[in-house]
Amino acid sequence: MTRVAMLAPIAWRTPPSGYGPWEQVVATLTDALIDLGVEVTLYATGDSTTRAELRSVVAHGYEEDPSYDVKVHEALHIARVFEEADDQDIIHNHFDFLPLAWSRLVDTPVVTTIHGFSSPASCPPTAPTTTASTTWPSATPTATPVSPTRPRSTTASTSTRSHSSRDLTPTATS
Repeated sequence: MTRVAMLAPIAWRTPPSGYGPWEQVVATLTDALIDLGVEVTLYATGDSTTRAELRSVVAHGYEEDPSYDVKVHEALHIARVFEEADDQDIIHNHFDFLPLAWSRLVDTPVVTTIHGFSSPASCPPTAPTTTASTTWPSATPTATPVSPTRPRSTTASTSTRSHSSRDLTPTATS
């Protein structure tokens, strides 16, 4: 069975009880993957509701609790998924560009969905980029998707760390 880590933002719970469009996408995709028989681990806030295994470093979203040091908790949240990367076949990052700083430290492939607030400047200079548009009832958002991945090695003895631009492959977003 394929094991997927879904890395959600921690501004709001997943799915959100109100505002939280990125969290809603993660919740919908997580449920769809589970329906397809994929083993999903959701990295999100502790008050998130999911059929996936839930792992968190914060009780609830930082938008609901001003006592959180946002950058510290974001870094701890992202670090946790990468610390546990060997337990996964794929990490699907919905946290924007910041987890890309960790992506080359693990052998687990990382797929990144950019939800629309990032710019092409968040892509590494050697990364090929594409622009994908999706037509919505009232708007046409544009995103710059990037998927930094490395082929997963079959054995530890053949594992290599490549840092070439071919590691960065564009993918379509929703």
